[in-house]
Amino acid sequence: MNKLFYLFILIASLFILTDASHFRFGTISWQPTTDYRTIKFTSNFAYRTTFFYSSTSSIKVGNLVNVGTLNFGSGVGSVTVSVTVTDFDVKNNWFTGTFTTTKAYPAQNSGTIREYTAIFTSCCRISSLLNNKDASWNITTSVQIDNKNELSMVNWSPVSGMIPIVQVVANKNNNFRVIASDQNVQNADSSALTFSFSKVYTMTQPSGMTIDSKGNCYFLPTQIGLYSTQIYILDSRGAYIVVDFILQSVAEPGTCDPTCSNAGTACNQNSQCKGCTNSGSTTIDTCTTSNYPPDFVSPPTPDDGDTKLFPIGASTSLTFSCKTIMSGRSTTIQTANLPVGVTTKTPVTGATSNTTITWTPTTANTGSYVVSLVCSDSTGLTSSVRSFTILVAKPDCGNGGYTESGVCKCVDNWDPASKCFECKDGYYGENCVAVPPCVNGVPNSGINGDGKCLCSNGWTGADCSISSSQSCKDLSNSNTSISYSNPSFVNPTKVQVYLTSTPNYEVPTIVSIPNPINNLDVYVLVDANLASTTAFGYIKSGMSTFVSNIENICETAQFGIGYFSDYTPSPISFSPSQVMGSPIAAAIGLYKPATYSTTSNGNSLLAATDAASASVGWNSGSFKVIVIITDSDHSSSSAQITAFTNKFIGKSIVPVVVSFGASSMTNWNSALTSAGFGSVVTASGTSASDWSAKANTGVKNVLSKIVYKSDPTATGSSFVSSVPSTVTVSSSSSTQQTVNGLKLSLPSGTTIVSPVATISAMGYGQTDISINYNRPPVATSGSFSVNQNSLATFKLTGTDPDANILQFKFTTFLTANAGVITDSNGKDVSKQQSNYYAASEIFTYTPFENYLASNTIRFVAFDGCVESNTYATISITINKVNQLPECSSISSTITTTLNTQSTFSMTATDFEDASPFLQFTKPTDLTAYGTFTYKGASITSSTKITTGDSVIFTQTVNPKNDATVTLEFRAIDTSNAFSQASCSVSFKIQHANVAPVSSSTSPISVIPRGSVSLTLVSTDSDSTKALFTITAIKNGNNGNFYTCSTNDCSCTSGSSDSTIISLKDQFSGISYSSTKANKLICFTNGEPSAISNYASISFTSTDDEGLESNTVSVVVNIVGDRANVAPVVTKIQDYSVYQDYLDSDAHVVTGTDADIDDYNPPNVNNLIAIITTPPSNGILVTVQNGNNVATQGNAPFTHYYRPNPGFKGTDSYSYQVMDTFKETSSVESTTVTVNPINHKPTLTVNSYSFTSQSGAGETQTLVTYDFDGDNVLCSVQAAPKQISMYDSENELITTLPKSLSSNSYSFKLLDASKISPTPFSSFSDSFIISCKDDSKLTTPYGVLSTGNVTGFVQFTYINTPPTTKGIQVELDQDTTEPFTFNGTDIESPSDLKAKIYALPANGQLLNGNVVLTSKLIGEETYELDALSYKPNAGLSNWNTIDNIGPLDSIPYSVVDQQGLVSDSDVVTFSVRPRNPPVYTGADVIDVLQNTRYPLNVQGKVGNGGSEVNIQVLKFSGRGTLSIAHSMGSEGTMDTEITSYPNSQTGSTSYNFAYMPPHNEYGNDFDFIEFKLFDGDLYSELYTITVNVIHVNQPPTIQLISYKVLDDTSKDNGEVLFDSTYIVNMNINTSVLIKYTGSDVDVDQVTPLLSTVTTALRGTLYTKDETVPDLKGSIIDRNHTTVEQSSDGYYYVVYSPVPDSSGNSYVRIPFFMTDNGGLDSPTLTAVINVNRYNIPPFVLAGNKTYSTTTKLALSVENVQFDDPDSGKSNNVSIVVSIVGENDENVASLEDIKISLKRMQNCELHTSLASISCLDTKSALNESIQTITVNAVTAGNYRLKLFVDDLGYNAPSAIRAQSHMNATGYVDVTFEEAETTTQTNDNKTVLTGAIAGAAAGTALIAAAAWRLLRKAAPPTDTFFSEAAFLGDGVSSNPLYEQSASAAENPLYQSASDTTD
Repeated sequence: MNKLFYLFILIASLFILTDASHFRFGTISWQPTTDYRTIKFTSNFAYRTTFFYSSTSSIKVGNLVNVGTLNFGSGVGSVTVSVTVTDFDVKNNWFTGTFTTTKAYPAQNSGTIREYTAIFTSCCRISSLLNNKDASWNITTSVQIDNKNELSMVNWSPVSGMIPIVQVVANKNNNFRVIASDQNVQNADSSALTFSFSKVYTMTQPSGMTIDSKGNCYFLPTQIGLYSTQIYILDSRGAYIVVDFILQSVAEPGTCDPTCSNAGTACNQNSQCKGCTNSGSTTIDTCTTSNYPPDFVSPPTPDDGDTKLFPIGASTSLTFSCKTIMSGRSTTIQTANLPVGVTTKTPVTGATSNTTITWTPTTANTGSYVVSLVCSDSTGLTSSVRSFTILVAKPDCGNGGYTESGVCKCVDNWDPASKCFECKDGYYGENCVAVPPCVNGVPNSGINGDGKCLCSNGWTGADCSISSSQSCKDLSNSNTSISYSNPSFVNPTKVQVYLTSTPNYEVPTIVSIPNPINNLDVYVLVDANLASTTAFGYIKSGMSTFVSNIENICETAQFGIGYFSDYTPSPISFSPSQVMGSPIAAAIGLYKPATYSTTSNGNSLLAATDAASASVGWNSGSFKVIVIITDSDHSSSSAQITAFTNKFIGKSIVPVVVSFGASSMTNWNSALTSAGFGSVVTASGTSASDWSAKANTGVKNVLSKIVYKSDPTATGSSFVSSVPSTVTVSSSSSTQQTVNGLKLSLPSGTTIVSPVATISAMGYGQTDISINYNRPPVATSGSFSVNQNSLATFKLTGTDPDANILQFKFTTFLTANAGVITDSNGKDVSKQQSNYYAASEIFTYTPFENYLASNTIRFVAFDGCVESNTYATISITINKVNQLPECSSISSTITTTLNTQSTFSMTATDFEDASPFLQFTKPTDLTAYGTFTYKGASITSSTKITTGDSVIFTQTVNPKNDATVTLEFRAIDTSNAFSQASCSVSFKIQHANVAPVSSSTSPISVIPRGSVSLTLVSTDSDSTKALFTITAIKNGNNGNFYTCSTNDCSCTSGSSDSTIISLKDQFSGISYSSTKANKLICFTNGEPSAISNYASISFTSTDDEGLESNTVSVVVNIVGDRANVAPVVTKIQDYSVYQDYLDSDAHVVTGTDADIDDYNPPNVNNLIAIITTPPSNGILVTVQNGNNVATQGNAPFTHYYRPNPGFKGTDSYSYQVMDTFKETSSVESTTVTVNPINHKPTLTVNSYSFTSQSGAGETQTLVTYDFDGDNVLCSVQAAPKQISMYDSENELITTLPKSLSSNSYSFKLLDASKISPTPFSSFSDSFIISCKDDSKLTTPYGVLSTGNVTGFVQFTYINTPPTTKGIQVELDQDTTEPFTFNGTDIESPSDLKAKIYALPANGQLLNGNVVLTSKLIGEETYELDALSYKPNAGLSNWNTIDNIGPLDSIPYSVVDQQGLVSDSDVVTFSVRPRNPPVYTGADVIDVLQNTRYPLNVQGKVGNGGSEVNIQVLKFSGRGTLSIAHSMGSEGTMDTEITSYPNSQTGSTSYNFAYMPPHNEYGNDFDFIEFKLFDGDLYSELYTITVNVIHVNQPPTIQLISYKVLDDTSKDNGEVLFDSTYIVNMNINTSVLIKYTGSDVDVDQVTPLLSTVTTALRGTLYTKDETVPDLKGSIIDRNHTTVEQSSDGYYYVVYSPVPDSSGNSYVRIPFFMTDNGGLDSPTLTAVINVNRYNIPPFVLAGNKTYSTTTKLALSVENVQFDDPDSGKSNNVSIVVSIVGENDENVASLEDIKISLKRMQNCELHTSLASISCLDTKSALNESIQTITVNAVTAGNYRLKLFVDDLGYNAPSAIRAQSHMNATGYVDVTFEEAETTTQTNDNKTVLTGAIAGAAAGTALIAAAAWRLLRKAAPPTDTFFSEAAFLGDGVSSNPLYEQSASAAENPLYQSASDTTD
């Protein structure tokens, strides 16, 4: 059963694959040939066989199949791909084919490599693919054109292959390998390949598939079906290929492995097997099967990945063997991608099968070939894919050559200079045969040549012996000058003939028709108005038989189909349906005619004419026939019959008319008899088989003979004197013969320009004859300009239709004062008025000095026989040259003063302008110090300042020191031309002195009869010395302020070393240190007891420049008075600390005292602790981490010991205690042991600078130090952002941190373009380094780090010269081509100019319309894209020696904006001697409304061209334009073109589909603009006009808007309907609804009828403008129509039932009816009748509160109410403290706020704001008491903001319906009383509130976090007014929120998301 199920799945999947699209597999490889730019491409593709053939057995190895176009890369052309079939698989319906071609790429400059991307792409992939279905395939490879390396070292691409369809098992592990070979076999170091999924074009890789870098694929497909994959294969030199193939996933039932817990259980996939040993493996299945597939036998079969060498010239064979172990089964081997020429034999079949391949490669086959094999058994099971490489190695000597003494000896005609790989001169092709004669040209020789003669300029013919450029007098006989022969039944297809007066010049033609015929196109034109549905049914059912009958005549026949209708009331002349190559039997099966009638307007002949005129996808080189099936004769006029005949002749189409049931076809018989071609057959009309058989007979009739006709509409028809007689086509053998009888004669007196005669061999093809005869030449007008006081050169040009050599003669000359024109000999042409000048003559025009007027001269052309009929004009324009302005520098420096205006002016002069302007280059250098204005506006780098006008600079910035700023400026004239030199003005920005600030400690205390010191302090940032002045002094009764000469207070007041301080005493010369100057003074007293405010002293300080500070006062208080007993000190026990670290334990100096006033623990301890002897090797500090030295202090006196840096050992200090009477205790000492520790190392990082020209920076070494002598190891923690940093080994630092082995580093700038923010500029950057030691100490810690140290690096950018590279400009003959010089500059790539050193020899350079002269190029530089090249008339690449070109070249350099010049290089001009393709289709198409139109665009190859490609440039876009892909029997697939231009290549006929937009029509409806191109040669712009023909359509209706009436709560404006058609109105109001209808039909002339269904609730009225409420008549079941208003709209008024409301209250349907009775779709308005939402309000009992800081303030009785909020819905409030006059929220550092109840509230983290969300009762309880506590005094307001969240509004508009209110309570906090008050508290508070303004938005965020838990967020609620506005905001109920539609689901109250 399992096996049967497996076979069913396998067969089903194969069936699906067979019925799919056609692409299966593809890969492209390449290799250079005899030179670096000639590349040989080898492509392998696989397709579905039945897409190209009628059955899988019809294909044969060696068949040629055209599969598309290979594009060689952007701008270098393409080639049609015709693969040679190499393998095919009958069972799986695919074949593989190989295509080889050679492409010569444009030459590269020496030392350069250019990469192109070759691509083979088309649509569409298989529709049933599980990934990438219906997508385009893109097979690409990167092609390297390498002119840098020797040819032997030039890269070859990889090569790969695969079976087109690889079978895999679903839900199981599938492992296979993609094999590829690196073709660089001539190199000793063959590069490795890497594999990955392709990302060249976007595609989806199979889910569950991976690939490693070696090409091993692992795939566990989870679905049964087809997958596509593309593998990317890259070699080490950057060349890649892809291999694209299909994976077919099939089911394979099995049982679980014995190691599984459910062993033996039936399974279909690995995941169904549980607990297995190999679970999760990517290579071993746990669901196994005993149904084993076949496998290859090795040997003889090559192993996967093997390489087999096939020597050149030797026959080599390989055998493949496959076997199965399953009894009763046989095996077969399928190969893929065999090289062309390999023969295959299969001598053995059965359980074991063998296949042998044999091949004898030639030198042309050099390279690698990846061949793939798969083995399948008779049940459909397949082996894994086996792939190997066939290597044809390139020998030392090719093509039979041999080596003798190290030199190649060649046989036959091979060239030893190429080691026998290239032909000798004069030989061509793979066999090096002799080239045919080539008289005046160069033969296309070489191994890749075709032997054709490439003629030199002026010669033509097969051997280039016929002159095509000569004087007319040299031609005396008629001759055939050019003949083109394309693949066709009739040859030649194009002929060029020169006719003289000799009559009846004969042009021979050849016919070659195979039997059976190989190309047949049949277009079926069906009458869609037959007599009955039964009759049309016969046509449908017989179409398949007809197709089969025709395919019996030609197996590859293609079909198209279209329709016409002869229904008299509404006939249709022609409507195309399917283009050529379509399944017409299926198409007609879906077609439904609109009418069946026996009446006819007889338009079948007109329909046939239109069908022949249309582009229906005819294939080039096919026999073309239109089969017209109709049941009525035509009734056309004679003019229409003539038009029919001419159209069929012009298109070489033959008609076959099938009379379907008609008694006679008299008119058709007559028309075809008169025409002389075509066939009429009669069918019964009652049988499908009869008409199909008769139609087949008609086609055979027209195939049986060749009827020649001359197209009378061709311009050269009058030149045809006779055509050949009818030729009979053999029915049993091929017909090949030369046909005579085509004769031409020159009509007398003809003036036809470029006549072309068309001779049609009806159906089989046609010959176009371009006829030349001597006609007058045409002189070509031109113009040029020359700069004032300069000169210009020019040539005279003209054209001759016969390519005769031209001469020219002047007919008018310059006026006397205009200047002089001289010839190349310097002679004035006005003195030689009868001279003829050659076309190569160069004339020079020199205008007289300062002559500026325009002038013209005239001339005629002469071809040797006649002059041109009209003269041509040369227009001369003299360009006035603008003189640059000049500016003047300001010599004196402008000195500025702070906050003072400085006014100055600048001057400039200009030759043309009286008042030029001036502009500053960089005014920001000055505006950094103040304001810089002109006429009141700030000056920028674009400000234009009139010369002499004043500008003002006001210094507002006080620099630390005086600064000098120099500004550059330039003059600019009215043409925006700048002065060549810059000028300057300098400013001295002066520093302004700042007054000092005085300070001191106050009050200070002193004991009775004691002394105390105090310090006078002055602070100043810009002075060096201070002067202190005593401004007031109060000594007390027994006190004195004094100083000691020892600068301390150790002296006694009144002693010789003391000085008493008096009023106005001064202390001068006090130095500032760290901005502070200190003066120590002393105070002593003789008082016996304590006295408060006993003494005081006031002082100021003055700086160096005399600025005086504020006045500071110091108050002295006297404390203490008693009897005393000496205290006792307490000893501190010895202790230890760590080296260099403060002791972590506090130590205390204290003692005891018998005096209770001094010592009474725990309440009194007035002892003073004194350090009598400080430690010798350390210090004592009072705070553990502080710096204050512990000398004395109140006992207990806490101190910490800090050893001196680096000290270790023992130390000691002594101490005692002193009581308040200065009695001291004895002295005690304590010993401290300092234990050694590890020290942190130090690091110094020096700044470094370098430039862009210094390359890599010099190595920098870090400066490190370790106190302990440890090693210091450093690492980079952060590298510079813009500079590359390298480690000690000079390796780029890419990961951080990075160790520096020798503590050194260096820098290098990799890419100056990435400097940010300004590329190519100088900048500073930083980096961070940290170091650590390697200490062995561990206590108290081990290894220590320096921490992060920042270093700085300065990069200076130095401008570099630009660079250039030669370019090749390609253009068409006789055209002008703009081009762009190739220049690059890393600093300013967009600001380069070109400098030209010489003019082209064979053409002109144009700057606009000005022809460049040697004078111009000597003085000017040009924008890179400013110039165009125009070759001289008639010249092209053919005029060069090798006929390849280029025609011209010029040397040039580029100059950057700094004037640096690049090295010179060359622009070459390659002029193509070809004509573009020509569009042959209709310019206008008629498309039925709402109907797809198959648009086929056909073109003809231009004379001398090779391709017809199309580029759709523009589409007007009202409809849809798509590319139509023919999928064979599957019909067509349309892919919309979404961007333009859109290009297609590889055919002469391109299929599109046009679809008009729904219900739109009209003439000139859409426009399609396109060009045809051949390579990069483009045709003129073609435009197809699309007319969309009207088909009657129903009307449409549109609801416009509504307006609520009777509602006074809001502005009742007009509201536009959205797509929901919802009306929102309030209770007890009415609404006016406005709507309209439209009809696309032009016959709808009366207003549409509006019908409205009666409302189920409420009342509907018509609108009556005469009554106030607008309510007209009631609309009920008897009155449902609404008349159109005078403004063109329709109106109804709706009123709901009074006092009722609700969502979706009522639905009102509307529809329209046209005057034909068609109804529009119905639109329904949904009425929501809503309740009113009442705004909340705020109440406050007391609106003013005041208190002092640091006291809590309770605000009571602040409440709010929302009338329509209930007990359950939430309301939002925000309680905050704001400023007195603004809405800025105060900071928590200034004021704090709290509520009585904080549940469901959130306090802001930094601002005085609380956000709450709860019911209104709960919130009112919360705010019953609001507590406010201010730190900073000031006037505040308590603000309560309430939002009702719109809960009373309907949910649909709740987001827009929030109502809110705001209330305030004033709160004032006075400053608590203090001894001093130096600042205005209000000022401080204002600053504090202003500083908190930025936090206001954060309060909104806090409210949002609460609110979003229970309410939908809206922008109305969270607008700025919600938090900052005063009072109740305006009602937002009817304001549309911009984000109203973005309403998220409510979140639960537990949501804590921020």
